[in-house]
Amino acid sequence: MKKKFRVTAAAAAAAMLLSASPVQAFAAGTQATTETLRTELRTAWKNLSSTVSMQKYHMTIDELSDVYYDLLYTEGDWFYVGSGFNYSTNPDGTVAGIVLSYNYSKSEIPAMIRSFNQKITEIGGMVNSNWSDAEKVLFLHDYLAEHCQYDLTYVACDAYAAMIGGTAICQGYALAMCVLCRSLDIPCYAITSDEINHMWNVVQVDGKWYQVDVTFDDSAPDLIGHADHTYVLRSDAAMMADPEHKADDWNYFTEGQTISCDSERFADAFWVNSVDTIQPLSDGSWVFGKLLPNDQIMYSDQICSTISVCSPDGTVTPLRTIQQSWTSPTGGSYITCYVCSQVYGDKIYYHTDQEIRCMALDGSNDQLVYTLTSAEKALGSIFGILIDGNGLLTYQIQSVPSFESDHTVANLTFHTLQLSAAPVTTTTPTATSSTSTTKTTTITTTTKPVTTTATTVLTT
Repeated sequence: MKKKFRVTAAAAAAAMLLSASPVQAFAAGTQATTETLRTELRTAWKNLSSTVSMQKYHMTIDELSDVYYDLLYTEGDWFYVGSGFNYSTNPDGTVAGIVLSYNYSKSEIPAMIRSFNQKITEIGGMVNSNWSDAEKVLFLHDYLAEHCQYDLTYVACDAYAAMIGGTAICQGYALAMCVLCRSLDIPCYAITSDEINHMWNVVQVDGKWYQVDVTFDDSAPDLIGHADHTYVLRSDAAMMADPEHKADDWNYFTEGQTISCDSERFADAFWVNSVDTIQPLSDGSWVFGKLLPNDQIMYSDQICSTISVCSPDGTVTPLRTIQQSWTSPTGGSYITCYVCSQVYGDKIYYHTDQEIRCMALDGSNDQLVYTLTSAEKALGSIFGILIDGNGLLTYQIQSVPSFESDHTVANLTFHTLQLSAAPVTTTTPTATSSTSTTKTTTITTTTKPVTTTATTVLTT
């Protein structure tokens, strides 16, 4: 991703001042030059410096840009550093100095860095050290898809926005993935394409490189509890065959490494065709819901989701198949089944269009938890659920699964139920839930999950 820069009088003056002191010359383009400049840029960014002298590097603007952006897009920690800078040149055309820019005021950046690092530690604490690197990548992919939504204002573009603000464009998703993978010692870099105006990732698992695209696996409009897995640990060939990624200008920010994603090891992994966020169990198993691909659906009774568990040895055991189609406001049926599942305590919770249900971890003892009230049914159907660590279950109601023409979602409301960690009983609890007074909510103005109603306490 090449950026265009401009020379200003202020930048030129600053660079001339910087060049007044003696410097040690380097041969442009050497590894020593690159590493020294990377170190100097890191120091300048860390100290929130305004200028950096370039006299000793003898670099053209293109050479400088390659180093600058490779560092910025490799180490997403520099979320506060501006992607543009001013520069001045020497008579021979090399860069004399640069004037740095920052995305936030210098007074607020230290506190933002502390919050950012705390979030990295918090997310890392959710990762089981016994998981394979592939499972760790899967978890981070699903975490970002669940906790970040696409910014339709196209403003939020850094890892801080994705991880703290909960909204970002593709660049924010990709840089957050870089930060989180690297915090777990998993090599991860960014890929960009001007042709498709997009950024995504490559990660290394067991010595092989794979592509990952969290942005395109995150539903839009956002559906809580859902994450596609079309672009998790894919090969170059698989991604190039995909219309969303086919381009002639993939640009790798990989610190000069030549990377090839030629492994198809995960082409048939258990998460393929899953639209749930994959749920880990304490024994190393994973709970997930899988759909029958749309191109295989011939009849309405094939619109279903199968909730299964994958054991540590890779054995997949189906637990329950939910045959359910979602009805559109015009009376037709959508071809996609929008069931998603969540694990809490010793139960798996899932939803249909009108109900929230639960079952034991082995699929037994299926029972009703909650049915939508008449007022809620008037708003639409359940399109997702999410349970936090305290047992607060949020369910998302809306009329249709897609955006309106103005990027709003008709009748989008969020409601909550408070679950109990008590063992599953044989009786069906009853509850009522108040509804939101908001009929239409703009999805870009909220972070997920959003609760807009009073909480109903259940004893399931």
